[in-house]
Amino acid sequence: MGELFRRSAVVIADGKRFAGAALVSDAGKYLGTEGLRIAFDVTKTIKREPNTAEIKITNLAERTRAQLQGAGVPVTLSAGYASNAAVIFSGDSRTIDHLRDGADWITRIRCGDGERVYQWARVSESFAPGYSISDVIVAVGRKLGINLGNLQQELDKGGFRGNLTQFAHGYVAHGKASLEFDRLLRTVGLSWSIQDGAISVLRGADALSGAAVRLSPDTGLIGSPEHNAPDHKGRPPLLKFRSLLQPQIKVGGAVDLESRSVKGQFRVEALKMTGDTASVEWYSTGEGQPVPT
Repeated sequence: MGELFRRSAVVIADGKRFAGAALVSDAGKYLGTEGLRIAFDVTKTIKREPNTAEIKITNLAERTRAQLQGAGVPVTLSAGYASNAAVIFSGDSRTIDHLRDGADWITRIRCGDGERVYQWARVSESFAPGYSISDVIVAVGRKLGINLGNLQQELDKGGFRGNLTQFAHGYVAHGKASLEFDRLLRTVGLSWSIQDGAISVLRGADALSGAAVRLSPDTGLIGSPEHNAPDHKGRPPLLKFRSLLQPQIKVGGAVDLESRSVKGQFRVEALKMTGDTASVEWYSTGEGQPVPT
């Protein structure tokens, strides 16, 4: 058993915990499943539109299936390995379906991250002349009803576009909170997204603070990274990379790539994580831009 390692996946849905693990040899050969079979497909980007996940759990008990129904159920997915599993998605269910597949029952949970607050949160508030632009942004951000994440940290750095610091003539925020929040952040040169139920703010092409995740053939990098077309005219081409699943990679964070063809740090702009405790599928596929030096 010394040559085995444990790929772990845990789903918490509506307070109920479901766990599965895959046993895989050091050569990457699938050898068996412990616990439930759990498969997942998570897609994340730095765009403000909600991230998504589809999770499939095989052969839940009939009573559990009856209790697990509908939209708006809080869902958390953790995955990785026995020593470093971490949350890779947190959000709410869009739909939960229980589907017959031969002798098996498949529970399929489709989720969005912060989707309800993004779509439905509203704001209607007036701010007096001279009000700090940072305070207005925080006040509108609170109307989203989610964790403010690194918002205050980025606002405290100052250095806003146009040297803006306050609204000389006051400000009225009214309507969809996500649109007002986006408008305010773009005004000062910041961008945002919702990552695992929290606001994530980025400044220009900078990466989130924190150590870059090292990716090399020794740490799970698969094949050679390659360039795709840029996502916007005038921007550098995106670098696409693939590795064994790395739960520590965050959208907006940096990876330190080291391969024969590419070396350097890249900000992760998009990330897809797929896994199945009943197969060898256990990958992170990302796209990134060079981190400014």
